[in-house]
Amino acid sequence: MLPRQERLTRSGEFREVCREGRRYAGGALVLYFLPGRPGTRLGLRVPRRVGTAVERNRVRRLLREAYRQLRGELPPGWYVLVARSECAGMGIMELREALGSLVKKAEADAR
Repeated sequence: MLPRQERLTRSGEFREVCREGRRYAGGALVLYFLPGRPGTRLGLRVPRRVGTAVERNRVRRLLREAYRQLRGELPPGWYVLVARSECAGMGIMELREALGSLVKKAEADAR
């Protein structure tokens, strides 16, 4: 689990990022990024269409781990990751690559 100060926990925070932030879509993930916020915080949305509860929890664990591995490369701001149904069969390396490519797009726009 991520430390509380690195998580988006309130629905208002999720709404704010999705409404005011920039959206970057890839094949398996959608990344919403809201720059200019203190610190780097992450929120995850894994809808039911991804699969059963076991599959959704697995995707959440893998996305958190991919975020941990890329955390040092991320520009400061708030992030919301939305998993698509393609995530269900992916491994950690594939999810990390997908997240990395979306972060590069966000990083280029943040400058």
